[in-house]
Amino acid sequence: MKFFTMSNNIFNINLTPNEFLVYSYLCFRQGQSHSIILKTKLIGTKLNLTRPTILKAISGLIYKNLITKKKEIYI
Repeated sequence: MKFFTMSNNIFNINLTPNEFLVYSYLCFRQGQSHSIILKTKLIGTKLNLTRPTILKAISGLIYKNLITKKKEIYI
């Protein structure tokens, strides 16, 4: 069993249920570098959420400064 930690302050940020679910999953999957690259399809499969719901949750998390999104360039 894998455990992860989140600050109790997360409950003071007023996240929507989907934002909390996506944020929790991202925290669970992140590595020691505190970065993660996941496809929305994988997140959707694991959390049983649609792509638009995931994108809306991610946008909310970015707006609330809980995550940042970086564009990856593949060569």
